[in-house]
Amino acid sequence: MNVSEVYNLFQSLVDDTDQTFLTAGNTDTYLKSGYSDFRQRVTSIDPGYYVERTHLLITSDAHKVDLTAGANFTDGIPVLGATALANNKLMSRLIRVAKVDNNTSDTLNYYLTPTNTALEVAQGLGDYCVNGTLLILAQSYNGSYLRFEYIRDPVIAWTNVATTYIDDLAPHHPLIALYAAQYYAIRDGAFNEPLNAQLVRKERELETYLSTGRLSDAAHYVTPQRGYGRF
Repeated sequence: MNVSEVYNLFQSLVDDTDQTFLTAGNTDTYLKSGYSDFRQRVTSIDPGYYVERTHLLITSDAHKVDLTAGANFTDGIPVLGATALANNKLMSRLIRVAKVDNNTSDTLNYYLTPTNTALEVAQGLGDYCVNGTLLILAQSYNGSYLRFEYIRDPVIAWTNVATTYIDDLAPHHPLIALYAAQYYAIRDGAFNEPLNAQLVRKERELETYLSTGRLSDAAHYVTPQRGYGRF
């Protein structure tokens, strides 16, 4: 399904012609939230499905890298801040960071070990953490390329009714409209049993497809990673 088809399905599900109650702004918000829920559902089943890559070139000995500064990225576009949003590259979740040979061949050297806080980085419990808009590093990576594997927060104009591509899970996109309709139902104060039953059925279909309908060997491979004696 494309944006227009998801929009029309949502309108059919809520069946509300009162544009003073269901404005275009409301519809855009519900569908945006619905797609966010859809992506979270997909990621909970297949964590790598929406993962994208971008590269940083570290050009100093500094242990802090600003993720809002395009100059730190090989394509000139950051992953956080207004510039990232304007270029549809805004990061919603960082999956992992790798040291690679360069941004062209992208050959893996090893994966950096994450920690939760800057204090843990300082204590030598891992290689990095993200603190606000800063990447905190445990050591100098001057002259090195780091690969960010992250999930982007996509920008889609849901009320711009056009045949805009969403993603490659088109057969399962009715879930976007169903999730969006749930937000409408909460506001409307109405419990919709058929809608909820359909949502559960479509979620099962999505889970079956992602779990058994595609190649899933990737989860069985071990990748090189710096160790800290935890295992």
